[in-house]
Amino acid sequence: MLDLKDTLEIIIPSYNRCDTLAALLKTMLSSPVGNCIITVLDNNSTDGTGECVQQLSWKHSNIRYIKNRYNLGLAGNICKAMTIPTKKYFWICFDDMKLDFGNWDSIEKGIRTDNDCILTTNYYNVQNTTDLKERAAIFLMLIYCFSGIYKTDLINDNVLLYALTDIYTLHPQMALISAVFNDKSRKIYIPDNTIASPTINQEIQRGEKYTANRVDDFYHFRISSCPLSGFISALQALKDENLKKTVIQLLFEEYNDFGPYLSKASIVSGRKKGRKEEYVNYIDEQYFLESLYGIVNYKFKFLHNIIFLSAQVKVSLWSYLSA
Repeated sequence: MLDLKDTLEIIIPSYNRCDTLAALLKTMLSSPVGNCIITVLDNNSTDGTGECVQQLSWKHSNIRYIKNRYNLGLAGNICKAMTIPTKKYFWICFDDMKLDFGNWDSIEKGIRTDNDCILTTNYYNVQNTTDLKERAAIFLMLIYCFSGIYKTDLINDNVLLYALTDIYTLHPQMALISAVFNDKSRKIYIPDNTIASPTINQEIQRGEKYTANRVDDFYHFRISSCPLSGFISALQALKDENLKKTVIQLLFEEYNDFGPYLSKASIVSGRKKGRKEEYVNYIDEQYFLESLYGIVNYKFKFLHNIIFLSAQVKVSLWSYLSA
């Protein structure tokens, strides 16, 4: 019989969400994963997160608390989370997740049958893992870290280095996702019922400013430009060109009412206001324009120049609109 506490561990990257983090921990502790190791990776919070977690850890020895000396940003903290697991499976959860463990048996079946990636959500309503469009939908769902429970042996030096390099894209988890799809022997499990679904960030719900780093005065030209171009750049870790194109196509479809960038990728066509001091990483823009407009081969220098010029025009337009 499967003993979850010896098989699965959970890592929760967290920053200044003491209330929702406490609610999530209490939900987990009273669930079938309640005896698993649960590590809170505190990104140098200033709201009493440490005291909140430590109070729970006094009663529950399986709760572990690590506080970063500095704020690594969400992407940096996700990379650090990938270095922690030692059990066969790991699950990275967000600190404001609302989970319904009533369907956990369906998820656990994927672990018992030795799959490499188990979906915990299915808002695209995929049915199989062989259809190209369905595989693209799975890839997009996994962008939300909580959407997949993974085998720890997927992480190796190359995957972690890829993730670290992709911190600036804000999508370091795509190195791990790509590792699942790049190895044809890896099995993805689609449960009959799921336990998680995406939610809008609570800061946005309250009408507050939200940034991936959650630090108001942080600015860097690479990650301040269009995050979708960063997504496209991180997508280059995926080896299957047909799957890569299908992921991009699906991203721009009105497939459903939720998904990365609200499915329609409206952030690309609708970046109405930018900051005129913003620059752009031209490599990201190059990948973005190639993917969006079908320019996939720029061996000839004039094609490369067209892409580069287009990126410059786009930056100029953003600067003009933000003036």
